[in-house]
Amino acid sequence: MDKDEDILSHKYAITILLYLLDNGSSKKTDLQQVSTMHTIDKLLPLLENSGLISIEERRLGRRIYAIQLTGKGKRIAEGLRRAEEVSSYTLPPNYEDQFKNLSALTHLNVLDDHVAIHEFNYNAKGDDRVVFVYVKLNGNNILRLWCEVDQTYNCVHTKYAWSLPDVQAMIQIQRDRGNINKVKSNEN
Repeated sequence: MDKDEDILSHKYAITILLYLLDNGSSKKTDLQQVSTMHTIDKLLPLLENSGLISIEERRLGRRIYAIQLTGKGKRIAEGLRRAEEVSSYTLPPNYEDQFKNLSALTHLNVLDDHVAIHEFNYNAKGDDRVVFVYVKLNGNNILRLWCEVDQTYNCVHTKYAWSLPDVQAMIQIQRDRGNINKVKSNEN
């Protein structure tokens, strides 16, 4: 794992880069919209040492820190934004009905390449099951979620998983790390 991939694995690092991409040069205090000042104070030096941001101290009565993306940081943030747009999923109008028997089992998600979903009463006989949904590339090299139970990229389990912000973050991390396994399939 190279230095850039390592820094992006820190919680809120990607969020800070995307915030700066959207808002341009920002004061350090503006970043409190993203996270706590404690977390920001830990992340900013790491992002600066990775060459992704620059920090300029200004004195206007008190110290003010202006933070902005470097050229390298802007390229990475734009790539993250594109990945976010590709991985976004629009929920169907009746998604509450479709997802009513599903819940994410975060305590089972030991690895960050899949999500475990608890499906209640899946067969209308009172039986429950755990369904694993994995981050993979489909046959057209498009990043998708693949359901182990239904053997497809397009089912209620994958749609439910796409609706979870933590899953969307996991997908971005896996893409950035290059940990996505291609699945031979003709499905889109």
